[in-house]
Amino acid sequence: MSDSKLFDESVAMSILELIPEGVFIVDETSNTPLYANSALCRMTGYDLNGIMNTNTREIIRYQENFKEGRSKEIEVITREGSIFLAEVFTSKLLFNGSSSKCYILKDITEVRKNERMINEQISELRRWHDATLGREVRIIELKREVNSLLFELGREPKYKSVLKERENE
Repeated sequence: MSDSKLFDESVAMSILELIPEGVFIVDETSNTPLYANSALCRMTGYDLNGIMNTNTREIIRYQENFKEGRSKEIEVITREGSIFLAEVFTSKLLFNGSSSKCYILKDITEVRKNERMINEQISELRRWHDATLGREVRIIELKREVNSLLFELGREPKYKSVLKERENE
């Protein structure tokens, strides 16, 4: 192998160690781990030796095969047995002469938690909106009713704001 080829591989490995997402490369036929970066070790709680001696399915839980070049949400199992959500992107590649799959995992637990919190807040705001809007409509109806009763008694309307609304209708 040429020096430039070795340099390219060492640069690539250094880059894989620098990225914050977990990188997991497995042999395509045997499904045995070939490489894992330190970010994957932090995410899963395994040390590098632990990941390399673990069946891929014990760490990455998914039902069907991934479509290459597409991302998907999966469950990742930590060494302690807890589960977190990750977005995973897969690609086939040739790694050390072996046909392999590369999984790039991003922990999206906090993203999903924040999305749920925002959706709950939006629901609460919608309930308040509906409640206050219904209340406003009822107040206008009552003001009109008071004005109507005052008119029947021959008195001046008390609520001019609803009179102006009627003129605009």
